[in-house]
Amino acid sequence: EISISGFVVSCTSMASLLVRLGSLATLSLALFRRTARRHDQYRIGISKDMGKKIASCGSLHDKAASRENAGPSQYTLTEEQPKYCCVILTGPNGTLFMEQRGSDAKIAAGRLTCFGGKVEAGESPDLCIRRECREELGWEPAGSLRRAVDLYVDGELIAWFYEAPAPKDMTSLRFEEGRNGVFLHDLASEKISDWHSVVLNAWSKGNSRADFIGTKIK
Repeated sequence: EISISGFVVSCTSMASLLVRLGSLATLSLALFRRTARRHDQYRIGISKDMGKKIASCGSLHDKAASRENAGPSQYTLTEEQPKYCCVILTGPNGTLFMEQRGSDAKIAAGRLTCFGGKVEAGESPDLCIRRECREELGWEPAGSLRRAVDLYVDGELIAWFYEAPAPKDMTSLRFEEGRNGVFLHDLASEKISDWHSVVLNAWSKGNSRADFIGTKIK
């Protein structure tokens, strides 16, 4: 009988211990889940924060790229009437067809320039460049002309530069006395007049405004 009673007591103690262990396990599981949720929330918060930082970096990168692309290329061609009009004649294989001026020329003597000249009273820029081409080449561009670059000297508008394909038939051209036409490959050539060199440099970079500092006509 004593043995049975002791066995009952032992079972009761064991059951009580198991209940306590069960409660402890439940509490531990609850704590674990709470900690896990907090960890997930923290991780999500970090991810969102990092996402914002990454987005911010991307935004800064875009702004930097925008600033890098800003400048003269965003210049809008002016409607102000110019004193001169010229045309950039594009030839085959990236060449330009330019005027070789005579050594006795009043402006840019012995230098290479784009074809063109001074706008006459009451004359539109389009009519001016066509007339100049007829006088200097015995030829004029077909169809409409595309505006390319505006030249400013000391901040003052001097010339509109158009762009058009060069003549294909060289044998039919008639140049003014003492002048000739040549195809040029090197835009950095020192033979190009200063004003026109500045224009061609801007044009080659896709810019629509060229600025020359110095009032002397070259």
